[in-house]
Amino acid sequence: YRKIAEDTLRKAFGIKLKNPFHLYGGGSTTYLGGKYGTRYEEIVRLVEKDPSLAEKICDCSPAIRAQLVYSTQEEMALTADDILLRRLSLQFIPCKTGNCRKAIDNEVKRE
Repeated sequence: YRKIAEDTLRKAFGIKLKNPFHLYGGGSTTYLGGKYGTRYEEIVRLVEKDPSLAEKICDCSPAIRAQLVYSTQEEMALTADDILLRRLSLQFIPCKTGNCRKAIDNEVKRE
């Protein structure tokens, strides 16, 4: 499926990924596509511009830093709760370390 997704991006949108499908933890764009639909390309572009945004925010979920940036810059999220509850729906995933909340708090403070 990864190769199919890469081919689709290249043919339909002219997007060629520099480091295809290494966005986070060996995953693919499946998670991002399920979360954002066709807008997942915007998350991919953020990662292409700044590869550090491919880092997972916590071990408890597949969410990456680019999603936090996208939430504040494009979706106009203003609070950590908005990102945690409405943008990423992380309230349903138990986080033992609290790193999800810390990463989200840091991103909101940056903006």
